[in-house]
Amino acid sequence: MKRKLLTLPLLALVLGWLLWLRPHFLGGPAAYVIVSGRSMEPLLHTGDLVITQHQTSYDVGDVVAYRVNQQLVIHRIVGGSAIEGFQTRGDNKQSTDPWTPTARDVVGRLWIHLPGAGKILGKLRQPMVFAALATGTAIVTFPPQSRKRRRNRTRVGSHLGRAISPLGESSSLSALLGVASILTLTLAASAIFSFSQPLQVAEVVNIPLYTHRGSFTYTVHTLPSTLDPDGVLGPISASPMEDAPEAPEARPLIIFARLARNLELELDYSLDGPQPAAIQGEFAAALQITAANAWSTSFELAPPAPFAGNTLSRAVNVDFGEVFALINRVEQETGFEAGTYTVSVVPTVQVHGQLGSQSVDDSFAPAFSMTFTRTQIDLDTDLARAETRARSDTVVRENTVSVLGRPVAVSLARWTSLPGALMALGTTIMLLLVGFFGYGQAEAAQIEARYGSQILSVKTADMPEETRSVDVATFRDLARLAQQNGRNILHMRQGNASHLYFVQEGDTTYRYTILGGKSKD
Repeated sequence: MKRKLLTLPLLALVLGWLLWLRPHFLGGPAAYVIVSGRSMEPLLHTGDLVITQHQTSYDVGDVVAYRVNQQLVIHRIVGGSAIEGFQTRGDNKQSTDPWTPTARDVVGRLWIHLPGAGKILGKLRQPMVFAALATGTAIVTFPPQSRKRRRNRTRVGSHLGRAISPLGESSSLSALLGVASILTLTLAASAIFSFSQPLQVAEVVNIPLYTHRGSFTYTVHTLPSTLDPDGVLGPISASPMEDAPEAPEARPLIIFARLARNLELELDYSLDGPQPAAIQGEFAAALQITAANAWSTSFELAPPAPFAGNTLSRAVNVDFGEVFALINRVEQETGFEAGTYTVSVVPTVQVHGQLGSQSVDDSFAPAFSMTFTRTQIDLDTDLARAETRARSDTVVRENTVSVLGRPVAVSLARWTSLPGALMALGTTIMLLLVGFFGYGQAEAAQIEARYGSQILSVKTADMPEETRSVDVATFRDLARLAQQNGRNILHMRQGNASHLYFVQEGDTTYRYTILGGKSKD
């Protein structure tokens, strides 16, 4: 009775799932959408789960999910028609979508909204989590045989007064059935997961267009001294490997402020790209002095000068005496001494023109920085600079899922997991038929498989002297009789292939006999 009470709600749930919640890829009316983005706020938020229902028609105001490049977009219909295409817009957006889906593109109208459930579902859809759930389900579905059942099968009525031994059970068959069940559930979960994923996904990629490259070379002039009789340090330029990620950091060149006179700084510039260039532009340079966060000032080192072509070489001169004079003047005027100052030479290359079919209107301004104190000047060690310009584009690629840490195409995952699940299911069904119904086995094995819980195996049995024997036509009749009278079926092996099954009821013994592998009619 309890089993019937549990079965009815379960059947109702299965029927409801088939009618209303079965997903599209299984031929059902429902689509499951995990919301991503803020376009439908405050109605829908990122991580919400929306279940849609397919409708015969859709109206303005309906929140619908429709396909765009194998992706699902969930927005509200604000105009249009099913034939010409609907106009849609997110509740949190001012402009309508660039797509105009027709009724053929719409998968359904919002039916159930579960806030935050998409985040949980996203975790459950991971293959390893699926496998764990499948394993747990298999263990629950096919639990180990309880001790209570084993004890019941060895319990003997007092009137027999003889030892009873249960029929042997095939542990290897149970193990195979458990493995097949786990494999079936795992492959079925993988198939559902892979069929829930799109075959292709749209991805935003950055496509490089061209690269600005700049390389500094400098020479420092100082007063002749014991340390440097010539008073010339350099020229010092960027190492060919200096812009490589693994290049070691260069040690800064230190100039003593009392001896420093001027810096000659040259910039070699190039605009590199895959297409022929027709470029022209202007070059200018400025000097910027910054005292911590207190003050900053700048002045021109080189006025704008035109150039043509995609390469350029220009030099500027920095007079250290003028820089220190400006710093002293500001300190006297403000009464503030920072102690340490950042002095930067900022060359600016403004370019415009064509690079193949790509129009170029851009600027490149790498700064060469120095640190000034009262005693020394530390020069920049980063002498090679590069800035790449790129444009964003949307490309469609084959979607993949992770299997044991390796990417596998969704199409391949679909057509391996689904046939595999069907094969594993067939194996499971076959093992169930053999293990629980005894198909393909001898009649005694079939009887044990189907009615094992009602049978007690005995070595001998004390029969009343005055007893009447009745041979039943089928074992099913004997089993029905035992069930009606609340009796166990006793089993006694006779020889290698003969079996006697009987039920004692008063002075009558009801029997079913198998002789040499064949039943006795």
